[in-house]
Amino acid sequence: MVVNHNKKSRVWIEIEIAHINDDPKKAIDHVKCEKRAELLTNMLNRLRNPEIETSDEQEISWHSKKGLYYVFHPSLGDMPLNDNGHWFNLDFYGRK
Repeated sequence: MVVNHNKKSRVWIEIEIAHINDDPKKAIDHVKCEKRAELLTNMLNRLRNPEIETSDEQEISWHSKKGLYYVFHPSLGDMPLNDNGHWFNLDFYGRK
């Protein structure tokens, strides 16, 4: 059980690492991972209302040398995704 001490509503989004031929025993497919990072960034941008000026815009990137996804947050900088996922602010992305 995860205890949410900051009382924000959150949602966990996990992005899979892509492997060649989708076989986890094979090498990582860095091109697919970069594309997945781009798709997740696009999804997050669709969820936020572009008419509302905010500094909460986040970008997902793939670091091929480290084999990790990162999330960029303007106020926090680059952070590696734990278990290839991240807790996103549901209050922000779920608002009307």
